[in-house]
Amino acid sequence: FSHDLSLHVFELPKLRRRSRQVSWGDPLFEWLHFLSHAHEEGDEAMRKSYTNPMIHKAFEVLEALSADDLTRQRAEIREKALKNEVSMLEDAREEGLQQGLQQGLQQGQLQNSCEAVIEILQARFELVPETIIDTINSLDDLAVLKELLKKAATVDSVEEFAARLPHSTQTR
Repeated sequence: FSHDLSLHVFELPKLRRRSRQVSWGDPLFEWLHFLSHAHEEGDEAMRKSYTNPMIHKAFEVLEALSADDLTRQRAEIREKALKNEVSMLEDAREEGLQQGLQQGLQQGQLQNSCEAVIEILQARFELVPETIIDTINSLDDLAVLKELLKKAATVDSVEEFAARLPHSTQTR
């Protein structure tokens, strides 16, 4: 740790809720209010509410920057770019969540189908070779697994089931 640096984080949106509890004259409140509302402070009476002379100096600097058309245009372009970036990131996040949810549902359906086929085989024939279980678990086509579920319920032996597997796996 260094004793030379101190970092404080202030959540400006929460200022509105606490503004009734804090009054003008509190230097911290005045700076937070300025940072949160400087762009709205066109009213000269409102500006006079600030008691801190440095905030009045900050108003002068802000007005000087705002008076320069090129600087103001750059600030507006930057603000629009930041808003676009936030919007794009939110859209991408939402799309990613949707894709993740869809993939999770599909994976769950595949896993449930594999388990159902294996459970039926084990209930009917007790001993099911690992090669068949591995083959079933490696399948990623839900339609194929549905067909295998029907076959698992109707075949006469594990060997017959193995012969009907895709990438046919014969038992030893």
